[in-house]
Amino acid sequence: MEGSVGGGMVMSGASGRKKLHCLSGSVRDKTVIVVDDMIDTGGTLRYTSELLRREGANDFYMLSTHGIFSPGAIEAKRDCALRPKKGVAHFTLPARLFED
Repeated sequence: MEGSVGGGMVMSGASGRKKLHCLSGSVRDKTVIVVDDMIDTGGTLRYTSELLRREGANDFYMLSTHGIFSPGAIEAKRDCALRPKKGVAHFTLPARLFED
């Protein structure tokens, strides 16, 4: 049974103006669930998808507490190296998606 369960964690943080990312654990041949506090520009989503593809993940699901979706965020999702199978975001902040 050893080795049949795996897990990974992408940690992202800021240090000055540089964004730091690291992966802990193996995602090779796995389906990954990505949880982020918010999706604003989609940059973390894009980088994470590139990292997961490079590390051999099969696919992933995206969950977010705050779906802000600033201009360009939807395009960032389309540009992902490994596109999320599904995404769920709660709109806990006022949304301006449909305003002129």
